[in-house]
Amino acid sequence: MWIDDEDARALLAAAMDQVESGWDAVRVVQRWAERHPERERADDEYGALLTFAQSELQEVFRSMASDLAEMVTGWPGRDLPPGNDVDAHRTEFGRYATVLVLATGAAVDVPAEFRAAVRQVARLLPGGEWFRRLTETFAGIQDVSDSEITADTARQAVDFLVHALPDSERERIGGVLVQDLESGYGAAGQPLPPWLGVLKHFFATGENNDDAK
Repeated sequence: MWIDDEDARALLAAAMDQVESGWDAVRVVQRWAERHPERERADDEYGALLTFAQSELQEVFRSMASDLAEMVTGWPGRDLPPGNDVDAHRTEFGRYATVLVLATGAAVDVPAEFRAAVRQVARLLPGGEWFRRLTETFAGIQDVSDSEITADTARQAVDFLVHALPDSERERIGGVLVQDLESGYGAAGQPLPPWLGVLKHFFATGENNDDAK
């Protein structure tokens, strides 16, 4: 089903809320690391964990949040910003959080307070409720983005096919084309793709005539 702008905004709001709640846990570890700078000894497990928390876990979370914020400024209605890969950062964060939690549990010389801070991150691991909800929300965002791109392509293709016809004929041919496509999908027993619903609305409202451009 095609998701309208209001629902798309709800998806983004949900993603932002989930990222914000995740940051509450990451920030606990970040603040501890800032107050207790890592040691430089190569054999220091605790120092390695502090460095990992700051240079890997924190940075990938910030990248995910930054990509999401950039997406909010212009989506939906266009392709995702170049280089924006918020879902890739989600999976990367899941890996880093898992490494930090497991490594902290296995380390010997680690303060109890740091272990307690890392336990906050443990609720964000893949398989948990927070990560599952974030995954579902990002999947919904990607579905909308894919539908936007496909719908734009479908509009452009139809416009190209009928551009030389008078307005009245363009609307008639467009309507017939949509009906034939619906019949074809029905005969094949396949669900209608989201872009077909957009084309139906496109021709029903006359958005393809010259005055609407």
